[in-house]
Amino acid sequence: MYALITGASSGIGKELAILLADKGYNLILVARRKDRLMELKNQLSKNDILIQVETLDLSNLENCTVLFENIKNLDVKLLINNAGYGYLGMFFETDLSKE
Repeated sequence: MYALITGASSGIGKELAILLADKGYNLILVARRKDRLMELKNQLSKNDILIQVETLDLSNLENCTVLFENIKNLDVKLLINNAGYGYLGMFFETDLSKE
């Protein structure tokens, strides 16, 4: 059973990865910064879990497809969709394609 965490290299994503690793979840860690993802993977390696690192910028639509292709055969039970960028505004007034 896997948890997929986007934006896993820092902040909330990183902290949730630590908590889920302690609970025994296998992890798919996704972010743009490979060095931070590998550091987190090494930190979590003390747990008896599988960790897959995907270094992708999900603001690029093609990378969303790459991520899907790379994980489609894994048993993902939990998604923490934490990747983001600074697009602000009232949800009902913003551009749906950017959301």
